[in-house]
Amino acid sequence: MDDGLVFVGDTGTKGIKLNDTLNIKGGVTAANKLTDGNIGVVASADGLALKLAKELTGISSIANTAGGGKLTLSDTDHSVSVNGGRITNLGDATADTDAVNYKQLKALNSGKGIDVTKWQEAILPTISFFSGSTGTGANYKQGNTEEKFDLSKLAFDFGDGLKVEKQQSKDGKQIAHITLDKDVLKNDPNFKGAKGDDGAAGADGADGQSAYEIWKALPGNDAKTQDDFLAALKGAKGDKGDKGDAGNGNGGNGAEIKVAVTDDVVLDKDNLSKEEVVSNNGALSIKVGKNLNAKTVMNGNDKQLVISTTPEIKVDKVTVGNITLNQSGLTVKEGTDVNINMGGNQIHNIKAGTAPTDAVNVSQLNEVKNSVVNVANKLNDVEKGANEGISSAMAAAGLPQASLPVRSMVSAAGSTYKGAVGLAIGVSTVSDNGRWIIKGSVNSNSSGDVGATLGAGYQW
Repeated sequence: MDDGLVFVGDTGTKGIKLNDTLNIKGGVTAANKLTDGNIGVVASADGLALKLAKELTGISSIANTAGGGKLTLSDTDHSVSVNGGRITNLGDATADTDAVNYKQLKALNSGKGIDVTKWQEAILPTISFFSGSTGTGANYKQGNTEEKFDLSKLAFDFGDGLKVEKQQSKDGKQIAHITLDKDVLKNDPNFKGAKGDDGAAGADGADGQSAYEIWKALPGNDAKTQDDFLAALKGAKGDKGDKGDAGNGNGGNGAEIKVAVTDDVVLDKDNLSKEEVVSNNGALSIKVGKNLNAKTVMNGNDKQLVISTTPEIKVDKVTVGNITLNQSGLTVKEGTDVNINMGGNQIHNIKAGTAPTDAVNVSQLNEVKNSVVNVANKLNDVEKGANEGISSAMAAAGLPQASLPVRSMVSAAGSTYKGAVGLAIGVSTVSDNGRWIIKGSVNSNSSGDVGATLGAGYQW
């Protein structure tokens, strides 16, 4: 009884008599924050080894300390999937491979989110010009070599999912405002993703076993009670030992905790490879694995054995609820609502997204921005050309003509329309019998475009 127990930690040893108290702490005091099945006990000739499982399960969250490091996926072929959840508190992206947040997407006011990856097919697939008298005309697409055409009848076909509204710019010009038609898109089955199936329920963890249950399983203790167990543990109080120096040092792999016992101890528990018996005056060694540290610390006049995880844990897989992090990346099971809170930090080295639910990076965002600017510039050019053509037509329409027989007339007219200026000069004559009227004109505008007309009429 006086021999007691000897505990060997990473940085020191502690002798405890059977009547004394030894505190063993792991660092977490709330029982609802603990989980089962992640620490195993393996028996060997040297004693018992405490090891952290390679695949952690039942973990609610993993967090760095305040001001801690960052999470890095070293294999660039792997990906992060949040299964339709959100990544929150994401900082503004600056590098081409950074993930983009919603605030940056909303900043693209020009075009209001038009997909202009191929603006020739998606935004301006066809420009149609029609004759006012016949209703027929020609279609012009990207790549046509026509330099001049009549813009008095101009139509744009944008297709389903887009709508155009006539608005006025800050400088008073009329512009065409192109936006997504949300009423069409929200009812489009291709725009909505199918609802995922519910995730499978996880298996229950193994129940723990108390020291009394282990003692009662020893030979001869089957009929004994808890009072007998407490009496067996209690011995005569020994003299107080000298105060030892506090242990100092870093934990390493395979640290041993040796326990000297006076009675036979039989260990037969989950994660033990076989039944182990430690005889009188023997030693029970507990070895911690590569992800655990064990050390003794002073608590008043007593020493405590503290077991904790290492600052850097290396395992093959970590499972938190329906979220799994392994060598293949971070995966969220279907049917799980998961959000990632980045605390205002950025996500770097994001590969360009290809699937509809992939995250996009700054490089892709800049491509969209440049395409929207190009579309806006082309629309401005079309509007300017249309205004010039309208001013020329107005000037030609304003020319007066001769009306009396054997009379001729030379006339001129000018016009202005939305800042564009038109000028026309015409010549007309009436036949001797007053039946025939012939009229011709030339016109130009402030852009230097020139046009001409010639007409004849017979009246009776």
